[in-house]
Amino acid sequence: MMKKMKLEDVPFGKNFEIWGHAYTVLDGDDKGVFVLEAETVCEIPFREENVEAESAPNNFWDSSVRAYLEGDYLEELVEAGAEVDRDILEMELDLKCTLGQHEYGVARVHAGLLTLEQYGKYYDIIPRIDTTYWLATPWKTPSRSPLTDYTYGVWYVYSNGYCDDWGCSGTYGVRPALTLSPSLLVSVECDEEEDVESKWHDYLEYLIHWAISHTSKSFAGCMPACYNEWLDSEGGAGVGKACEGDGGKE
Repeated sequence: MMKKMKLEDVPFGKNFEIWGHAYTVLDGDDKGVFVLEAETVCEIPFREENVEAESAPNNFWDSSVRAYLEGDYLEELVEAGAEVDRDILEMELDLKCTLGQHEYGVARVHAGLLTLEQYGKYYDIIPRIDTTYWLATPWKTPSRSPLTDYTYGVWYVYSNGYCDDWGCSGTYGVRPALTLSPSLLVSVECDEEEDVESKWHDYLEYLIHWAISHTSKSFAGCMPACYNEWLDSEGGAGVGKACEGDGGKE
């Protein structure tokens, strides 16, 4: 069963749907909610062979993956109704390498990848998927690599959750990470128990609204609908309707 709710109310580790995509909530506050695609959206090389690198091949800054994320992927979301900077917020992507050096700096993006550090932080709530997918973290950077080959390595995640590095010309999945507005209305699948709890909270909201709107003495003798009466009058769909009409009785 799917229900509508604000993104800020979706628990960490829970999946939701919007713009034709499914995401998992990883973190967030009243300024933004950090989410990860529930599945990969395509499989491409981190850097295609014909795409030259300004600094090194494993730098996300000018990679093929970034070009796709900030291009075709975002355009698809916008066509589905998303608005950049209102719904999809800009975020910082830390491109430090495995050893912690910040030679590649920070990329400001609207659509990115998880870093190795973020993957570790949210490991327990990230759903495992069958497709191997890229992370944004480089294996090593030029000033820290005695061998040029090391600047081709990028971290990725196996289907079993194990991490390793591989050459950036390899083809793996792209699993976008975004920061979204907490006020977005999203669809969340809930079981019967969750649905009952949700309706009870909606009924409590109805009671609060009813009490506020019936403070005048002219309502003396009136009372709000009991829970079962409220369910019947609302057709069992309390979300967004709990405050419509008096819903009370004398």
